[in-house]
Amino acid sequence: MPRLKPETRTAVRTEIEAAALRCFVTKGYAATTTREIAVAVGLTAGALYSHYASKEALFAAVVARYQSRLAEEETPLRTALARTRFPFDVPELAAAIRDLIESHREFWLLWYVDVIEFDGAHFRSQLAPKALLGQPELRERLDEIAAEGLLTLEPDLAFSMVYMHLFNYFLVETLFAGSLHYGVSHDAAVRAVATVFLDGMLTDRGRARRAAESHPTPPGDSR
Repeated sequence: MPRLKPETRTAVRTEIEAAALRCFVTKGYAATTTREIAVAVGLTAGALYSHYASKEALFAAVVARYQSRLAEEETPLRTALARTRFPFDVPELAAAIRDLIESHREFWLLWYVDVIEFDGAHFRSQLAPKALLGQPELRERLDEIAAEGLLTLEPDLAFSMVYMHLFNYFLVETLFAGSLHYGVSHDAAVRAVATVFLDGMLTDRGRARRAAESHPTPPGDSR
């Protein structure tokens, strides 16, 4: 096979990885053959192996390409974190997460394929929100609220919990046909999440009951 110019090789790999992505997210990894990927871009299986040492190497390349794309793309989530007022901007954070998931459905499907086929090996270092905590504006905000003593728990943990709750909610809605699985609209669900995280779900009466049930009066004690 003649040696390809670097720019031609790059263009071919881009085409191969786009075809592979379509196959992996619709059929899964095991059910996809290198031959059908090769045919989709007008190559032979042998020619495909001149670009990738194995099918798993191709899968890893597809994951890496999409991760690079997300890292470089100016997403609403990146914008939201750049002007974050956490923990007082849960609706804005929720809207950005929803857009990220709905706009990149293939990426999250690829993640699930990786979990099923490779125990998450190719995505392990990119798990959200760990990958977000170093973003300068978010880091500054988390350090700020830690210094001000605004939270009852460590700010990194608080952000991670809120982010993952919203992320999982919209992931179920988008990938698993959740159909408003909380039984309320998205806006109402987000308001409920904000209320629970910021204020808790117990009323004053509920907190008093919790205290009483946590420290019941011993039998025979008339106090």
